[in-house]
Amino acid sequence: MLHSNDQLPAFLMTSMPKSGTHLMKQLLLGIPGVSHDLKDRFYPEKTIILMEKLKKINSNHFGQGHLFYSKELSNSLSDASIKHIFISRDLRDVVVSFAYFIESKYPAHPLHSYFTDPTTTQKDKYLALIEGLEKDGLSYPNIASWASSYEGWLSDENTLTVTFEDLMSSTESMERQLIRIVTYLWEEAISSSYHSELIQLMKTNLDPSASPTFRNGHIGNWKEEFDHEVKSAFNQVAGDWLIRNGYEKNQDWL
Repeated sequence: MLHSNDQLPAFLMTSMPKSGTHLMKQLLLGIPGVSHDLKDRFYPEKTIILMEKLKKINSNHFGQGHLFYSKELSNSLSDASIKHIFISRDLRDVVVSFAYFIESKYPAHPLHSYFTDPTTTQKDKYLALIEGLEKDGLSYPNIASWASSYEGWLSDENTLTVTFEDLMSSTESMERQLIRIVTYLWEEAISSSYHSELIQLMKTNLDPSASPTFRNGHIGNWKEEFDHEVKSAFNQVAGDWLIRNGYEKNQDWL
């Protein structure tokens, strides 16, 4: 059994933005004794600097952030025995979530002024995120280019990957993912007989209202938001990403 004074080596949880970062954080904080400090937040910078910061995280703590993939960083995490959990999401739902987030809660984002312009429609916002935007000196990448910075984690052998959909599609699916997480973090250190108790503690800690970035947490919200033009634009820019990562079998989803 795990007790609050048991020592779990520091680990890392990162995500593709708007993919369920706070959901995963709340689940991890449901583990007895596990903590996260605001200072333990990480964003892209040189690998050597990141590793120096990561090595300072205390036992029973985890780091959180949005880190671009690189083989160098993956190898460095493995060499330092720092376990890494990465959460991703259907890029179409990422676009929807990001559009609302940028407008209402992210004034520092490069697209904020464009999104809060009264003449900018919701459709315009989706297309800007999907196709990128070149306007008034602003150069913002398309969704495929943006996501490419993170995609390598999805096939990284040193990382446990979890999708937002696996966590939210059903109670049974969430529990399967939580077992994967617990097994990955502790390997054989925790008896399987304790899994059900630990998973219940993790689930009980979920509180969407306590997340500053939570909107509705729906899977497939893009189906209600995208018209045919927006779907077509997405398919042209990032349809291959959907197929490559198992969200569609072909381009017949339009």
